[in-house]
Amino acid sequence: MIAIYLLEDQMKKDYRWVVIIIFAVLALLFFNKLFSGYTFNAGDGNIASIKSASNYIPSSSAAWSTDHWMGDKIINAVTDPFFMLMNLFKDNKALATGLSYLVTVFLSLIFSYLFLRKIRLSILSSVFGSIIYGFTPVFLSLIYSGHNTVINILEYLPAILFFLTILFDSEEADKFKKITAILISGIAWGLMVSSDQQRGLYFSIVSGVYAILLIIRNCKPVNISGLLKKRFFVDLAKLILVLFVSLLCFINIASSVFNSIFQRSAIQGGVNNTGITRTEQEKWDFSTSFSQDPAELIENLSFGFFGGVSGDQDAPYWGSRAHSTVGEFRGNSNVIGFFAVLFMMIGIIAYYRKNFFLKFFFWAGAAALLLSFGKFFPGSPFFWLWYHLPYVNAMRTPDKFVSVTAFAAAVLAAFGFESLFAEEDLEKVKYDNRIKYSIIGLSVIAGIGVIALFITLLMSTDIADAIGGILQSPDQGIKAAANINLAILRMIVLTALSIIAFVILIKYYKNKNVKTGVGIFFILAALIDIWSINGYYMDKSYAKEYEFYKPDGVITELKNDYMDEIFRVADAFYVNFSNQAGPIQLTALKGYYMTYMFPYFKIEPMDVTATSSLDIEYNNFFISCLAGSSLSNSRITSSAGLINSNLRLFELANIKYLITDGNLYLPGQQPYPIYMDLTNNSNFSLKTIVNGYNRPQAIFENKNYLPRLGFYENYSAVNNDSEELSYISNYYFDFRKSLVVEANMQSHTNSTNTVAAQKISAYNTWSLKSDVIAPEDGFLLLTTRYNKDWKAMVDGKEAPVYKANYLEMAVKIDKGTHSVYLYYDPDRTTFYISLITVIAGLVLLIIYGIKYIYSTIKNK
Repeated sequence: MIAIYLLEDQMKKDYRWVVIIIFAVLALLFFNKLFSGYTFNAGDGNIASIKSASNYIPSSSAAWSTDHWMGDKIINAVTDPFFMLMNLFKDNKALATGLSYLVTVFLSLIFSYLFLRKIRLSILSSVFGSIIYGFTPVFLSLIYSGHNTVINILEYLPAILFFLTILFDSEEADKFKKITAILISGIAWGLMVSSDQQRGLYFSIVSGVYAILLIIRNCKPVNISGLLKKRFFVDLAKLILVLFVSLLCFINIASSVFNSIFQRSAIQGGVNNTGITRTEQEKWDFSTSFSQDPAELIENLSFGFFGGVSGDQDAPYWGSRAHSTVGEFRGNSNVIGFFAVLFMMIGIIAYYRKNFFLKFFFWAGAAALLLSFGKFFPGSPFFWLWYHLPYVNAMRTPDKFVSVTAFAAAVLAAFGFESLFAEEDLEKVKYDNRIKYSIIGLSVIAGIGVIALFITLLMSTDIADAIGGILQSPDQGIKAAANINLAILRMIVLTALSIIAFVILIKYYKNKNVKTGVGIFFILAALIDIWSINGYYMDKSYAKEYEFYKPDGVITELKNDYMDEIFRVADAFYVNFSNQAGPIQLTALKGYYMTYMFPYFKIEPMDVTATSSLDIEYNNFFISCLAGSSLSNSRITSSAGLINSNLRLFELANIKYLITDGNLYLPGQQPYPIYMDLTNNSNFSLKTIVNGYNRPQAIFENKNYLPRLGFYENYSAVNNDSEELSYISNYYFDFRKSLVVEANMQSHTNSTNTVAAQKISAYNTWSLKSDVIAPEDGFLLLTTRYNKDWKAMVDGKEAPVYKANYLEMAVKIDKGTHSVYLYYDPDRTTFYISLITVIAGLVLLIIYGIKYIYSTIKNK
């Protein structure tokens, strides 16, 4: 950490200690609840999933998660703050999560400040811009969604831009500093893409274009021939070295990322063993889901106008996603804040013709904003070009482009701040005019706000009825109408305060203390503005771990059974939605159990996650299981038929128990009773009815489920995935008597014996041990997802692991009793390459820090 703020010589003029202390205090204040017994417990990144998925394999950044997909591999970046703190605080994941956010915000403030100072902005302007970016709601409101990997890339872009600026600074003569810049910018770049591939790609485009423009700018070419000279090729070589270093960091996760991209593209293009085909409209709808509605940009000035979060009873969101046909959910804010917009506009007007950096970030932010509109005009024509680039049609959520706009806005806002508080030589007439135009603009906004508030108050009943119709809730319509009034009032108040501050600036133009005071006021006002926005999501994300995670009757009952065997639990039935598997929940507590309680108490769920439809193998397995049921989806006309269509899936997926509150929750319809249908189905037996979280829950046992670990005498050997799928979808193939294995050997189908469950003596998420009793030669089946990195040891000798039942894995076992050890063992080569690269960068950074301190002391 010491080396970070010693990197730039200018820092000795910047009151560096004061700035660093201020940033540290701000970060600590923002995350103050971390130190009073609270933890983040939000969405995908809640403490339950983090505890479950953070079981890293020794000497690796990989983990095997059993929460979804019948098990799946997870690969993490090497020195991501989240990963590092997870390993440092192995016994306190809750604290580690919060601290990773705190460290990320602090580093983003530091690097943003360094970058803004490097492009010659003043101390106050740099502090202002750093705060605008470091606390931007575009990132920090994602705390509510629990996207910790997204938030953890916050610091990388300013770090990359800072070091690239050093690297291509023609006035910088320190070669050691430039070597350091090559290594650190490359490391930051690689880790950024590793943490969040989609936003990392967008940031990479910005970083790459920025570097190329710096190279061209440094050459000062008059024409093409003037560009092609030695300096150009030297700088180009530096950039290539940066990219090479970034590749070394990224290589640890590269195979996983590219595999995901290819799979998504295949699904989008209709290349699938189940014959999935998508129309062009379906492809477009997928790629443009979660687009930024231009109308909702009003929230930058009037936060809360469109509400807060989908489903929030007190601040219901009623914008374009509330009535989306593809079920889009709004769980975070894309706003950058009132004062960010205000000073961004001032900066554009003041410096657009004068400053290369402002011009670059203006166009970068504008292009990203247009792309973020996705399906909405005026962005749709622009996004259509992006959509037709190779593989990018497999990406969705265009509003992720707003991340680029957020950083660009922070830089532009810093320039706007500079134009009002740091230009001592600006003529008073020009200065007064600039502020007067700002006052006029603010007055117009205030006037519009007052008129709008008058209209919304006058028509509050009609507005409430209209929004209530959208949300299908009159009560939420009333609350939404009240929130609109509060949002407009908020804008009016902020506008009025800004006008007063600008009037003071005109009156006391020559008084430096007053100007500094007004500047500090705007910094504090910006903090209050964006903290209040982030606070809305923060308050919904905090919880006290041991108060939130309390076992109910379901948890207690299931944990008792876990003492004897390992199994999975379902709380939904699955159906084929246009050749994609999707859940129909059986209890109103589905989200609560699957997201929070089951992972926390180490109960393995069986669920279809948002990304499962993008995995070909997983989707093929689900669809084939449904197709192999006694009824095809097209013939399901009753809840009894729905139950029967899921029997094969539940059997193969090791689902022992089904949880329901007695109702079937169909999308957009009233709950349909299903309790008696389950009771009367011979494949299920009612185990017990217990007290779930404030509502009774019935636990049904599935009589025909495959054990987690079972021995088969019968097996059908096949050559490829397609042949395996044909067995999965064949209703008459009995998986209790035989398995299908992808192996070059003769089939054995003569025995009448069924699967023999094997006792698991030791188990965790990535390994298990068992003393297997095999009455004859056969296969040991593990009903966990197959991966080539799973290994097997039989009686201490390595044995091959075969793909079985299309998605599961099996080991050949000879007759007799054998000690079997199955474990996930990922290749560590790429991990060591990335780790060594990062360590080399840190060592070089420390050496530079020592060198800097020594030279500073010597010069004194």
